[in-house]
Amino acid sequence: MKRWVLAIVVGGCASIKAPDGGPPDRMPPQLRSIRTKNQGKALLLSLHWDEFLAPASALSGTGVWTNPPLPFKAKLRGKRIWLRIDSLPAGCFTVWGGPGLRDFTEGNPFPPAPLWHSCPTPDSLQ
Repeated sequence: MKRWVLAIVVGGCASIKAPDGGPPDRMPPQLRSIRTKNQGKALLLSLHWDEFLAPASALSGTGVWTNPPLPFKAKLRGKRIWLRIDSLPAGCFTVWGGPGLRDFTEGNPFPPAPLWHSCPTPDSLQ
């Protein structure tokens, strides 16, 4: 019982903050990996970043969007964003990220760029 109480007290004191010293971080967050999973007619995407994203990052609009526009649900937790797209189009679509996504420590925005697309690349067609 004492260990349980100690674990709760110690775990409640931890916080994420910028490291002391050294040059400031000027780099935007970088996408490390993407995992996809088809769940019935829905598509689940897990986007893993190299650093913690700010909790105030926009998960729609300027942060994450699709082309063509599709309704989706997004959830941010630490270094990961989960997207669920229930209405998949018959053709190709792209998931984009933009300046609404910011890193936690310095607030550096992610530059607009495609994150994932459903169409094969020209190289994979050969």
